Amino acid sequence: NRVAYGGHPPAGDARAAQMIVDADRLLARGRRAAAERALRGAVGAFERRGDVRRAGEAGLRLGRLLLGRGRAADASALFTDAHNRFQRARAADGSLDATVYLGMAQTDRGQLIDAEQTCRTAYAAASALGNPDVVLFPALALARTLLWQKRHAEARSILEAVAPVGDVE
Repeated sequence: NRVAYGGHPPAGDARAAQMIVDADRLLARGRRAAAERALRGAVGAFERRGDVRRAGEAGLRLGRLLLGRGRAADASALFTDAHNRFQRARAADGSLDATVYLGMAQTDRGQLIDAEQTCRTAYAAASALGNPDVVLFPALALARTLLWQKRHAEARSILEAVAPVGDVE
């Protein structure tokens, strides 16, 4: 099953999509290791079928799971892979999310200089899109990194530059 340049992406694999549903169910029951295996299987299945966007989405979910479990090094690798997949799929939204999560994982690993650079890149890219809803997540990640560096005034100015989203009362 070859993917042609300029052709439509594959319709998707029902089994791989079911792995995502299964992972959600397993997570709801607290079975994180089994959910991790299901997500790894989904990433591989989507990748083998040439559906790099869905492989990126599954990888991003898996990275978030591992980051939440304190496995920031493993999560970093997954976020980098997801970013690369989103780049290949020309999916700017997914690429931006993967970059922000990579910055968060770097922060958790204590790689604050790298994290700041990663988060600044994401923040600049989101700002260039001109959508205030998209800027909030990278701004929060950047501010978090700056706070860990005890650069409170700079973190505050980043947060003040972000327009409030939704109902603020």
